[in-house]
Order: sequence, then structure tokens, then C-alpha cells
Amino acid sequence: MFSFLVYRQKNLQSYWIAYWILLAILLLTQCLLTQDELFLFVNRHTNNYLDLPMNGITFIGSGWVFGAVIGLAFFYRDKRLGLLLLSTYILSTLLAQGIKHILPAIPRPQLHFAEIKQAIRLPKGAEVLKLASFPSGHSTSIAALATILAFYFRKYSIALPLLAIAFIVAFSRVYVAAHFFRDISAGIFLGTEAAAICILLFRKKLEQ
Repeated sequence: MFSFLVYRQKNLQSYWIAYWILLAILLLTQCLLTQDELFLFVNRHTNNYLDLPMNGITFIGSGWVFGAVIGLAFFYRDKRLGLLLLSTYILSTLLAQGIKHILPAIPRPQLHFAEIKQAIRLPKGAEVLKLASFPSGHSTSIAALATILAFYFRKYSIALPLLAIAFIVAFSRVYVAAHFFRDISAGIFLGTEAAAICILLFRKKLEQ
């Protein structure tokens, strides 16, 4: 994994350790429970009060937000950061969308549970999505964005909240009935690895 190659970056060790621990916990839960059981557990705890904020949180993982950050970096912060973010966005999108198109059309939760006649609650404001469940594009996007920003700022006070945001956004994709846990796990991994690859490629340019 490319993330191991950037582990020694100054002031980022805690970010990577926390990332690996959280990802391991996420994977462990999927060894103990099935995808259906995990999804239904989350779905049964959705409610009208959480629907609006969770829909807002899930939007953070959209390409619109990533694009806005890229624009801010180019015009207001650092063109090198803008270049790194743009490269990471392209690579992470190619990986996620490439896998979606290579694999057979995997049903999303809404279609999957309809086919087995299992009722689920669709949170208010959630999109009606049926196919291309694996991997989660939102999870890929937010993980890539969080990793690049953590690398750029290299402060614990910024990096760890960014990591927390990435996992919360990924979880929101399950909450809004758009993905299973396997989808968000793969998305987080792909986004982080894509970011690590771009960091390795552009490291010397960023240090100039």
C-alpha cells in the first residue's frame, strides 16, 4: 500500500495510525456481521431529526465540494496544492468509476432489499439510487481530499479532524441508503491510496 510509503512524513504519523486503526475496525465489523445486518442496524436507527444533517454531511463527499476546494487552492492559497488536489481528484475518480464500470452492476441497498422483499426506511431527501454500488464515490472523494489537506497542513489539530470528517461522511452514505459498508470501506481505501500516490509523485515539487 502506498500509504505506508508516506508514513514517515513529518507530523503525519498520527494521521496514518488513526487511519489504519479506523479502517481495521471498519473491516473487522464486516467479518463479524453480514453486509445486510450492518446496513439494517444503521437503517433502523435513522430518524427524521438526523435526516437533514446527514444529507448535508453526505454532500461534503461530492465532486462539487472537491472542485470548490481545488478552485480555492489555485486562486487563493497555493497553486502547487491546487495541482496536487486536481491530480488526486482525477486519479481517485478514475479508480472509483473505473471499478464501477468494470464490475457487473452491483445493486445498491434500495434495490437489493426491494429484490428480497425486505422493507427499509429511506431517509428524507435521500437520492433514489439502484445500481453501481461498489465502491462509494463519495467516500473515495472525501478520503482523498482529507489526506491531501492533512499532508499539506501537517498539523495534528487539522489532520485528525479531517480524518474524522472523512469517516463520518463515508458513514453517511450508509445512513442515506446509498451504500453498504463494503462500498464505503473500499472508497476510503481507494481515495487514501490515490492521495498517497500523488503525494509521492509531487513531493519534490511541493518541497521547493
